[in-house]
Amino acid sequence: MSSSDNINQNLLLNHLTSVFQMLGPFILICYFLLSSILDTNLKGIILVIGLCFAYAISMLVGNMFPVQISPDICQFITIGGVRNISNIPLSTTTYFFLTFYLLYTIFKHATVLPNLISLLFFPVIILGDLIWLSKNKCFSPLQIILSIATGSLVGILWGYIIDSTNNKHLQYLPQPSTNCLIPKRQTFKCKKDKKDKK
Repeated sequence: MSSSDNINQNLLLNHLTSVFQMLGPFILICYFLLSSILDTNLKGIILVIGLCFAYAISMLVGNMFPVQISPDICQFITIGGVRNISNIPLSTTTYFFLTFYLLYTIFKHATVLPNLISLLFFPVIILGDLIWLSKNKCFSPLQIILSIATGSLVGILWGYIIDSTNNKHLQYLPQPSTNCLIPKRQTFKCKKDKKDKK
């Protein structure tokens, strides 16, 4: 294999990783919305409303920083031609909001064991996001820390607000599916009461 083939493979791998990093938050949001639609409940929609609050706060916090010129790979997606809608990473805000919103609910209702996969899944995604952002020098460490803090705090606060409504239909409480068993065939023996004999 020549060195140019090796370079091309590295570039392809880097671009595929970039696409996953950029689309990862979108895919997760779609998952929560679709599960809400398919289960005909408001849980995913309520979660996304909280995430919108997290984005708004992240953008306010992020705009305290001067606009930093970041590599093109960090500005993979633009909205209406605007490249920098936030000066702190919204992907990190998304992952930490989702993690802490779900963690609040999981620990509050003691459903850790049934949700073990979720508890293992999010740290892996978060670690990948942080490594990718640092490796590509998209944001400074301070900006990443502010994104982590914003996502985490708003996630916990949103979890508390939704939990305080005492309406389980609004809370995205990941629970295992219930397994229904078909009852065994039973036979009954009836006795006729002596008083009924006439």
